Amino acid sequence: MLKNKRDMDKNEQDKKQQTLTKEEWMRRLKASRQRKKESVETLKNILKIEYKKRTGLEATNFEVW
Repeated sequence: MLKNKRDMDKNEQDKKQQTLTKEEWMRRLKASRQRKKESVETLKNILKIEYKKRTGLEATNFEVW
């Protein structure tokens, strides 16, 4: 009986931890978008340098999905 009670309490705690508020969800979404933006900028700079070394021309655009 005690084991089942502990399992139920643990399960309830897990559900509470998994539930995100709208504010927390938005904060995580904004942070994720910011990290993506920074990563894209870093990659863009690396690709510009490599493209210029390889071709001698300046890159005009990049396609990012």
